[in-house]
Amino acid sequence: MEDKKSKKAVVKKPRKSRAKKDAVVDKDSNTDVKEPRTDVELGRQAAVTKIRNLRLHIDGINQYSKVKTLSAYTREDSLFKAKCWLGKLLAELGTDSPYKDESKIKTIKDIPANAEDVKTKSNFNKKFFDFGNLSTLDAVLMLRSSTADAIIDLDSIDMPVGSLKNPYKASVAKAQTYIHLCEAKFELGFILSQIKK
Repeated sequence: MEDKKSKKAVVKKPRKSRAKKDAVVDKDSNTDVKEPRTDVELGRQAAVTKIRNLRLHIDGINQYSKVKTLSAYTREDSLFKAKCWLGKLLAELGTDSPYKDESKIKTIKDIPANAEDVKTKSNFNKKFFDFGNLSTLDAVLMLRSSTADAIIDLDSIDMPVGSLKNPYKASVAKAQTYIHLCEAKFELGFILSQIKK
């Protein structure tokens, strides 16, 4: 007869969830909600960071086009709309809009500042040299190159499906950003043809 003690099943205690230990404050969406650090959440945070950096990049192109008074050609509205559509993409990733409390806007002072404004990011300005001293040709070529880089950066943004509020709206926002960046590059190309004349 076998010893009953030797056959006693070993019951493992369930491990405590590490979610609390790995919980992070979601700084990107300006909320105090704590979420476990999952692959989807890490992917979402990476996408948000890339989008915000791209919004800065686009704002820089827009600001520098104004320095050379090229805005009539680059139609700053194309760049501005590209930046706005990236804002919609951020919303689909669950970040808060700076305008979420529009009911609290009573005076001009209450209007929130532009998000991802290149003027407030001195480290971004280091990427650009003395733009004002460039010839119009060199300025246009640099802006076209910077816009092409922005399109490449847009293509590199991966959005984990589980992190999107509405994948269809996110796709539309990304496509609209692409369209407006291409338009800005086309319009800079028009300047090249004007210079040749």
